[in-house]
Amino acid sequence: MTYTMDSNPNIVGAFGDQKIAEKALEALEHSGFPGEQFSLALQTPPVTETKAGKNAGKGAIAGALCGAMIGFILSYAKTNFAETVTSDSPIRNLVGLVLIGSLIGAAAFGLMEAMTGVNVVKESDEISALTPSFLVFAKDLQPEEVAKAKKILMEHGSQIQE
Repeated sequence: MTYTMDSNPNIVGAFGDQKIAEKALEALEHSGFPGEQFSLALQTPPVTETKAGKNAGKGAIAGALCGAMIGFILSYAKTNFAETVTSDSPIRNLVGLVLIGSLIGAAAFGLMEAMTGVNVVKESDEISALTPSFLVFAKDLQPEEVAKAKKILMEHGSQIQE
């Protein structure tokens, strides 16, 4: 992905590696820019570009199965070992607990798996190594200072273009 000043006027640099980005920020400070005017932020990919959805589906299936098993065990225990059974139909009790367990398990496992998949980028034909993941933001700079900062950052490997 290519960044331009039109996409965000505060972005002055984009790097694929954190160490290189930090060295570029040091170069800006050595060039006379106050360090407080720049910040480094990690860019995360859009959720649609991650494996969150695929993982959530798999997690929901696994959670539903685990929840159903737990519901079945609880229903069995309640029907056979409880002193008083509140339901006059053990089948209704069984189905109710299995369904509730399945729903809770699907929601919990699906959410956990989606959270783990959000940080995994989908495999694609594009070269993801060229996509910058660390952005340098500037604040309170005049246009000529922005141009100078961008030039310094480009000399140190910034992937941002005019």
